[in-house]
Amino acid sequence: MKQQRTLYQLEIVEERRADDRIYTLLRLERGALLRYAVCIEDRAGIEIAWIGDRDEECRSFFDKLVKGSLSSVHLTEVATDFSYRRSLEIF
Repeated sequence: MKQQRTLYQLEIVEERRADDRIYTLLRLERGALLRYAVCIEDRAGIEIAWIGDRDEECRSFFDKLVKGSLSSVHLTEVATDFSYRRSLEIF
């Protein structure tokens, strides 16, 4: 049996560069379902550092991450082989 895949519409809300990294705040939408994600891109690949359903929480995390005011980040997923600018598949 084939695995079901859920495809989200993707919008880049904001993108900033700092410390040789690109930080991106994404809006993911599928029907009435809305999620936000914060991604970190560097030479090693792309890491999804946050996925949530509240804009304020994700924006706050994004701002703190870019400013370097977080002492550590627990990365929830690592994705190195897709282009998040086109589409993101959540399994």
